[in-house]
Amino acid sequence: MKNSISRIILTLVVILLVLAVLLPLISYPRFVGAGRERSKAGDGTGQGDAESAEKQTPPEDWFISQRVTHGGIPMGAPERAAAQAAVLAQAAEQSNRPLAVARWRFVGPTNIGGRVVDIAVDPVAADTIYIAAATGGVWKSTDRGARFTSIWPATNPQSMGALLITSNGTLFAATGEANPGGGSITYGGGGIFRSVDGGATWQRVGLTNSGAIGRLVIDPTNPQRIFAAVTGRLYNPGGQRGVYQSTDGGSTWRRVLAGDNSTTGAVDLAIDPANPNRVFAAMWDHLREPDLRTYGGLGSGVYRSIDGGATWQRLTNGLPVASAAIGRIGIAIAPSNPQRVFAIVIQTGGLFQGLYRSDNGGESWTQLPNSSTLSGAQSTYGWWFGRIWVDPSDQNHVFGAGVYLCESTDGGSSFAGQFSPHADDHAMTWDLKVPGRVYLGNDGGTYRSDINGSHDQWTFA
Repeated sequence: MKNSISRIILTLVVILLVLAVLLPLISYPRFVGAGRERSKAGDGTGQGDAESAEKQTPPEDWFISQRVTHGGIPMGAPERAAAQAAVLAQAAEQSNRPLAVARWRFVGPTNIGGRVVDIAVDPVAADTIYIAAATGGVWKSTDRGARFTSIWPATNPQSMGALLITSNGTLFAATGEANPGGGSITYGGGGIFRSVDGGATWQRVGLTNSGAIGRLVIDPTNPQRIFAAVTGRLYNPGGQRGVYQSTDGGSTWRRVLAGDNSTTGAVDLAIDPANPNRVFAAMWDHLREPDLRTYGGLGSGVYRSIDGGATWQRLTNGLPVASAAIGRIGIAIAPSNPQRVFAIVIQTGGLFQGLYRSDNGGESWTQLPNSSTLSGAQSTYGWWFGRIWVDPSDQNHVFGAGVYLCESTDGGSSFAGQFSPHADDHAMTWDLKVPGRVYLGNDGGTYRSDINGSHDQWTFA
């Protein structure tokens, strides 16, 4: 008899435990993600796609809720938490009013910053740089990065993608981070903003439905001509994706290169400093869904224009052919020899595909020897980086982004790792006014080197 009662009690306990796990999942509505639409890119307006995307329920809430302990957020939990907070606030007010009304004061730590996705060096003002924080707007330093001040209004979109500063000091900030994250979430923006007073005031100048923008480049001979690599919304196909051009200093924008399908946007750009009519674009076919990330596709590839963006050609002579296995691509020109162009290619799954080099302006490409240092730095999520940089004064001095920074002194044939900076690199920019000075942006903030980034010697800014 006692054994029977024990078994009944045990069964009831198991049933109650199962219900405790299942009820939150049942009560929380699942997001029904948009299917992977693969229609041909439109005429560049993207108006219909953008409106459709805005009407869909954002997947982020569902995505977060499924990663909360016990599988979800029970119905009514936020309201109960708010009521509990109100009771605690009232109790604190009654028991210790000075403590209840006191403001929080930041006390540390001060030795680490947030993720920096881009850096712009002022071409005129000494020791002045601007950085774009992944979800923290734009910051300015006038002392080589020792101290930073926020110059970004709280009312602007806080997620950042790219920065650009012209020869006369006009500053452009493209919102929406193009690094998509794995288990984490990155956020979209609200277009491109322009400042003509060093960041004191900002004006939105276009591409409001762009979602994310990976790069901005400018014609060095004509500051009115600017290109934007619009990556698009991470969770929704369509909208404003591709390469856009402005010929009036950013006041208006026109799409000059559309992706092969509705999930392909542009993620990187490089412009020939000796012949600004030659422009390279890295296109990236990818989409994130609540339960799936597809960070590659047939639309990924390298394109080149030799007429200032009027027409484009997909480059294939030595580069990987179009494939569902091709993911993010980064591209860079050697300023001291613009005939030399590099492309780093990441597989859809995140592994390193290869580093390619052209020594004839993109006509043909050679896959460089597979460096275990460079491939290892990509880990299994190379789409988090996808960047390559070339020393402005030395075509053989090359850096690759990764979990750790990779440096080559032989034109990309071999690499050595640098481990003193924080992990996960996203930005590198040289200060052409000061020989040897270069800034690095990564998941830990901003670093500076005054010996051209060599010997793994960096100063945390």
